[in-house]
Amino acid sequence: MAEKKIKVLKLEKLLKHYNVPVNNLLNETFDYTVLYCKECDDNGKADWKFNSIYEPLPPKGIRWLSFFWKVAKICRHYDVVIGLPDYYPICLLPRKFKFIFWSIGVPASYSIHFGDGTEEDYRKRTAREKHADANIFYTEEAKKLRMEHGYDGPKIFVAHNTTQVLKREFVVEGKDSVLFIGSLHAAKGIQVLLDAYKAAYSENKELVRLNIVGGGESLPEIRKWVIDNGLEEVINVLGPIYDEERKADLFIKSLACISPLQAGLSVLESMGFGVPFITDANAITGGEAYNIKDGETGYRIEGLNVERLKNSILDITMNQEKYKRMGKKAYDYYWSCRKPEDMAQGVIDAVNFVMGK
Repeated sequence: MAEKKIKVLKLEKLLKHYNVPVNNLLNETFDYTVLYCKECDDNGKADWKFNSIYEPLPPKGIRWLSFFWKVAKICRHYDVVIGLPDYYPICLLPRKFKFIFWSIGVPASYSIHFGDGTEEDYRKRTAREKHADANIFYTEEAKKLRMEHGYDGPKIFVAHNTTQVLKREFVVEGKDSVLFIGSLHAAKGIQVLLDAYKAAYSENKELVRLNIVGGGESLPEIRKWVIDNGLEEVINVLGPIYDEERKADLFIKSLACISPLQAGLSVLESMGFGVPFITDANAITGGEAYNIKDGETGYRIEGLNVERLKNSILDITMNQEKYKRMGKKAYDYYWSCRKPEDMAQGVIDAVNFVMGK
């Protein structure tokens, strides 16, 4: 007789498409259900292999108490519940189920950088997280921060944040461009990249082409800027691209992916296609930037400004073989230890720990 699977409930607010592969993998090991609160246009629902419960968030106010109480009653039907620290009140209730917090573990936004926070901030976070049976963080760095603030190391697990990438063989031939991919948010430093390209082009008219992929309010302004500065021959503004095969083709042709001030899941996506990533040493990140090893899988450049980025662009143009070698290291790194399967294993280890397995 087959062993009964552990019943696991994941509490989500917004279920995004990049969460789906890991949730599907976890459903292979557990009887896995995701409770989510908000519908999302790109949630890939047709691909879901896990169970789901839709429980919309009420307007803020007294009805939040009834929402938490309703979710708490649902939790009683599971062996293990995994949720953001936002669900802290449920963790404090009398319960038979085990509770695991799963979060970035550090501030990460367009105004706060990885690891920012006062000693008091981390003491408060750690005191709250200790009420859970275990914690899962995105990075070893977040785990280290907790241990420095008095958290018991064996109760902390790491599920390295990643995204699924189409498996393509690494190829050297045909790499002839640089890529920026993501929403065109000013805080990502897109203007720094444009100005650096303009400066580099003034020094070398044989510059590798820049492909800009992404949408947003800044898209018309960027297109106009490229035309006004006479850079149509070297900067290609493609707009948003959702077709995975087309995106894969662009990555495979890229010598490097550059995002001056933000380094999120595009770091892992780039590596999965064998493309080194270049960003600022203090880029906005949820910890994904720590996958970048200088000179091996990309560059994290201290004080990345127009001049320094210009020099990087010129270096990519003149030393393409170096970036191809870095791309191969990035490719091997992703496929050896940063796949969705690797992320799922961190969660599996945490669940087995709290269940005494």
